[in-house]
Amino acid sequence: MVAADDGPLGKRLDEGWIASLTARGEPMVVRGADLERIGMPVGGIGAGTLYLSGDGRLWHWDIFNRERAGICPAPVAYGDRTLGPTEGASYVAPPTATSGTGAEVGQGFLLRWRSGERKGSARLDARDWADVSFVGQYPIGTVRYADPKSPIAVTLEAFSPFVPLEADRSSQPATIFVLTLANASDAEVECSVDGWLENAICIDHRSMLAERENVDATTPAAAAVLLRAVPWTSDRAAPREDLTVEEWTKETYEGWTVEGDTFGRGPIDRTAIPAYQGDVGGPTPRVANSHACSPGTEVRARDRYVGSLRRVITAERDFLVLWIGGGHHEKTAVELWHDGRFAARISGVDDNRMREVAFDLRRFAGTPVEIRIVDGERGPWGHVGVGAIRQSDRPPSPDQVAGLRDFGTMAIGLVGEGSVCLDASVNDRRPAFEPGRPARRTLLAESTFAGVSRSVRIGAKQSVLLRFIVAWHFPNLVVEGKGRIGRFYDSFAHDAAEVVARVAATIEADERDTRLWRDTWYDSTLPHWLLDRSFANTSTLATATCQRWRDGRFWAWEGVGCCAGTCTHVWHYAQAMGRLFPELERDQRERVDYGIAFHEDSGVIRFRAEHNDMFAIDGQAGTILRVYREHCMSKDDAFLRRVWLRVRRSVEAMIERDRERNGIVTGPLHNTLDADWPGTVPWLVNMYHAGLAAGAAMADRMGDDAFAARCRALIASGQRLLVERTFSERHGYFIHVVDGSRDGTIGVFEGCHIDQVLGSAWCQQVGLPPILDTKHTTAALAAIWKHNYLVDVGPFRQREKAGRWYAVPGEAGTLMASFPFEKPPQFGGPGAWAAMYFNECMSGFEHQVAAHMVFEGMVNEGLAVMRSIHDRYHPSRRNPYNEVECSDHYARAMASYGVYLAACGWSYDGPAGRLGIAPRIRPDDFRAAFTAAEGWGTISQRRSGSVHSITIEVHHGEVALRSIDCATSIAKPTSALATVTDGGGAKPPSLVSMTDTSPSVSVDLGAVVRLRAGERLELLLRA
Repeated sequence: MVAADDGPLGKRLDEGWIASLTARGEPMVVRGADLERIGMPVGGIGAGTLYLSGDGRLWHWDIFNRERAGICPAPVAYGDRTLGPTEGASYVAPPTATSGTGAEVGQGFLLRWRSGERKGSARLDARDWADVSFVGQYPIGTVRYADPKSPIAVTLEAFSPFVPLEADRSSQPATIFVLTLANASDAEVECSVDGWLENAICIDHRSMLAERENVDATTPAAAAVLLRAVPWTSDRAAPREDLTVEEWTKETYEGWTVEGDTFGRGPIDRTAIPAYQGDVGGPTPRVANSHACSPGTEVRARDRYVGSLRRVITAERDFLVLWIGGGHHEKTAVELWHDGRFAARISGVDDNRMREVAFDLRRFAGTPVEIRIVDGERGPWGHVGVGAIRQSDRPPSPDQVAGLRDFGTMAIGLVGEGSVCLDASVNDRRPAFEPGRPARRTLLAESTFAGVSRSVRIGAKQSVLLRFIVAWHFPNLVVEGKGRIGRFYDSFAHDAAEVVARVAATIEADERDTRLWRDTWYDSTLPHWLLDRSFANTSTLATATCQRWRDGRFWAWEGVGCCAGTCTHVWHYAQAMGRLFPELERDQRERVDYGIAFHEDSGVIRFRAEHNDMFAIDGQAGTILRVYREHCMSKDDAFLRRVWLRVRRSVEAMIERDRERNGIVTGPLHNTLDADWPGTVPWLVNMYHAGLAAGAAMADRMGDDAFAARCRALIASGQRLLVERTFSERHGYFIHVVDGSRDGTIGVFEGCHIDQVLGSAWCQQVGLPPILDTKHTTAALAAIWKHNYLVDVGPFRQREKAGRWYAVPGEAGTLMASFPFEKPPQFGGPGAWAAMYFNECMSGFEHQVAAHMVFEGMVNEGLAVMRSIHDRYHPSRRNPYNEVECSDHYARAMASYGVYLAACGWSYDGPAGRLGIAPRIRPDDFRAAFTAAEGWGTISQRRSGSVHSITIEVHHGEVALRSIDCATSIAKPTSALATVTDGGGAKPPSLVSMTDTSPSVSVDLGAVVRLRAGERLELLLRA
C-alpha cells in the first residue's frame, strides 16, 4: 500500500493525491488556456488523423497520406539539445490548435441569432464566447459555449462512428458534429448555423497547375458540397506579355506600405539570410523574408515580430504569380483584397524554400486589387518569405495531379434540409455565406471555401439539434516497397460526397451506438481519471499511426511515421484493439503474422512482416500470446483451428533457442530495446515461458496433449532455473546474468528493469496459470516501485543526460531501468546507443507494469504509476490523447487498457463461455463495462454480509455464457441462483452448481445462456 512517505529520492507523495487514486471523482472539465492543447482524434480507424480542439475547432489534418514522422513539422530546442519528432519534440514543446502542425485546413461554424431588435453572431470557438468548456470522453468530445450576451447556448459533440466489435462501421473517414442550440430566454429566437470547409485538395502541391472546384452534392439525406480538384484549362487563345510587379531590386520597400517591425527596413540579400533557413530559392537576389529581415537575434525571437507589406495594383492579366515560403498559418501568407474585402490567401507549407504559386485575377479584371504580405503569427513557423511577383496569363507549368498522394476529395454536409454555398468568403473575422452563389474554379494555390447552412426558430426555453458531417477521401496511399495500396474507405465509397451520403443514411444508429458505448464505459464505479487514461490511447487507432488498406488489412507504424510493419515487439503490449476490435487482431494474426511474416520452415515470425527478416523472441512470444487472446475473444475455436499448426511451429521456433531444452533461452537475443542482449535475460526468459503457457493452453484445445505436456515441462524447469540463476537476494529482484566478458555487449545487468516479469503480466492479461511463483513476482514488482518510480525525474535526469524526454523535471515517472546498488554500466559496441532507453520514462512500459501491479494486489502502487502518466498528460501540460514514445501516438501506450482489465479483475474465454470478475477497487459495490466475443455491456457486483450478487447486462450484440467466476467475501457460500431477464420479463430463478475454491467461486450455469441486447443475467450467492 502506498504511504505518504513512500516516495523515492526523499520526496513525499501528497496524501490527497494518494486518496485520489481510488476516489470516484468527477469528469474533467477543461477551460481557458488548457483548451489549446486538446487534440482528440475524431476520425475513423485507419483513416488518418484529425483533431478536435478543446474549443471545437478541427486541427492537425493529417489525412493527406503525408507519411511523415511525428506531428511536429520541425525540430524543437530543449535545453542544450534539438529534438526531432522521434526524440520527444511533441512532448517538450506540445503543439497547440493555434500554433499549428503544418497540416491545417480552414473549418468552422458560425451561429447567427436575432431576438426582437437584438441580434448577434459568434464563431464556435473560444474567441467569441465568455465561457467555453471541454469534456473529453473518447470517442466523443463535448464542447459547451455560453455567453451572457447571447440568448443561445450551444453544445457541440464531435465523433466518428465508434462501435466495439464492428471495425468496418468504425472506419469511416468522417467526423460527425451534433450541435444542440438551447434558447434560455423567454422569447423566440431566430437562428442560423453556417458550417464551412476549405478545399484543401493537393494541399502540399499548390504550385501545380490544376483547379479547385466545389460542387453541389445534395441528396435526400443531406445538403452537401463536394470539394475536389480538376485539370486546368485556359480560354485565352494568345497569352499576353508578363507584367513585373516586384523583383526586390532595391534596398528599401519602395512602393509598399510597411507596418510593424518584422520585415525590417528592406528586402534582404539572399546571401545574408541565416544559414539555418537554407537556400530559400527563387529567381531574385533579394527577398522579403519576415524572419531574416526581423530585428530579432535568436530563432524564436525573430518569429515573435509581426507586420505586413501592402501594395495596390490593377488586375491586368489572368494570374498573379509569385514565389512564397514560410509557415503554414492563415497569419503568415500573401493575401488579395478587393474593394476593401478579403478575397484570397496563399500560405507557405512550413518550408523556407519558396515555391512558385498563382492567384486567379480573372474575376477582378481591370480593377484595383491590394496585395498584402502578412505575418501575424508569433509562434513556431511564424514567418513568411516572398520572392518575385508578376502578372501573367501563364500560371506555373502544367502538371498531372491525379496520382499525387494528396489528391482526392473532401465534403461537408448537413443532415436533412439545408442550403449550400459553393463559394464562401472566409477570413479571420467571419465567413460570408451567399447560398446560391455560383461556383467558380480557382488555382490550387488559392484558398477556397464551401459551406452548408440552416435557419431555425427556437421557442422560449426550447432547443433544436443540427447534425453536420465533415468527410474526406484520399485513396492514393503509398507504402514503401509495396506501391499504391489504397485506403479501406475506397472499397465502399468513391469520393467524399458518397461518404457523407453513407454516414447521413445511418447517422441515427451510429450516433446511438457510439453514445451507448461512451455511456457504458463511463457508467462505472471506477475513478474517472482511470477511465479517461485507460481508454484515451484507444484513439491511436484513429491516427496516422494506423492504416487500413483497401483490402481490409490493418497495418501500422510504431508511432506516427516511425518504424514500419506493425512491429510485434511493440504492438504485443497494446491490449486495447484485441478487446475492442478482435476481428482486426484475428485478421492480423492470420493474414500477416502467420501469413506474410511467417517462415514455414523455421517457424520464425518476422517482427516487421515484409519490412525485415529478423527474429525477436519477445515479439514471437507476444504474438503467440495474442493468438491465445484472440481465440478467447472468439465465439468458437474456428480461428484457432485455422492457425494452430503454424502457431505450434512458432512455439517450436522458440524452443529451438532453448539450447539445453531446460526452459532457459540465452542470448544474443534481439528485443524491443533494439539490441541483441547476451546471456540469461530474465524478462525474455519470462516471455518465453508465457509463450509456452499459451502454446500449452492452445494445444489442450486442439487435443495435442503431448505438445502441451512438453511446454509445461519446460516451464517448470525454466521457472526453477530462472529463480536460481537470476533472482538476486541481495538486490531483491531479477538481474541480467552474462557468463564471461561483457565487453561490446549491452543489457541491464545488475539494474532493476521495468519489464523483468513481463511474461507473468501477460499471463494475467489472458487468464493463464502463473509461470512464476507469487513470492518472486511480487518482489520484482516491489523493487520496481521502490527503485524505478520517481516522484520527480528532474534530479535523476540532471545526472543522466542520455535518453529522450518523455518526462521532464517536476514530473513523476517510472524509469526503464535503475541501478540502485551499482553504477550504471558503460557500454561499447554497435548497440551501445540503445542504453539511452534505460534513462527514459516510456508510458507503454509504465502502463504494462502498472497493470501487473494491480493484478498482483499492489493496487495503489500500480495506480500511482499510471496516475503519474495521466498527470504528465494533463491538458495544462500537453495533449491528453497523444502519449509520445518514439514519435507521436505511440502504439505501445495502448497497454493502458490492460490497467482497466486489471482493475476489473477481468477474464474471459469465449469458446468456453466463461467470464470472470475480481474487482480490485471497491469490490463491494462495483460496476464497469465489458466486451465479449459477440457483444458488450455492463457487469456489476455487490457484496454485503452473506449475500454476493453479480449482474451482467448486455447493451449491444449478444453474449453466450456457460460459467461465471468471481472473487467473493462469503466464507462458505451454500447456494447460487441465476435469473435471466429478457424481453418477456424475469424468468423464475434457477439453482445452479457452484465450486468453492476460496476466495474464488466458479458457478456453472448448467447450459449456455445466450443474452441479447437489453437482457441481463443476475447471479445471487448466499452463505
